[in-house]
Amino acid sequence: MNTRLLSLLILITGLLYIFIIPNVFEQSTIIVVFKVIPMLLIIVYGLKIRERGIRNLVMYGLIVCAIADVAIAYSFLAGLVIFLLGHLLYIPAFWKYRKHTTLKWPFIAIAIYMGSMGGLWIDADRYD
Repeated sequence: MNTRLLSLLILITGLLYIFIIPNVFEQSTIIVVFKVIPMLLIIVYGLKIRERGIRNLVMYGLIVCAIADVAIAYSFLAGLVIFLLGHLLYIPAFWKYRKHTTLKWPFIAIAIYMGSMGGLWIDADRYD
């Protein structure tokens, strides 16, 4: 399929999902179907990536995240866990493209701190 046409379809289906579908349909199944269509088109677009190692991991990540899009409509926690798995697939895919910087350790420390505070916040809500 032509790359420009595929890009246009991704844009149109994404805009339909964001602006029109939720306002027209109330049934969650239809909304979920239209949510996954742009993701499937992005996966087809990604198949054009020539570098196999990266392509495979990114494709697996996209597929897992598309599954998470469906799961999150029915169970937030299940969708969240599946999204985590998908994003864990992205890490090795893009690892070799990272820039080496001396500022990475403060960012890692801040990320760990924010993650732990988020966990405490979620845990605190459970007891309200």
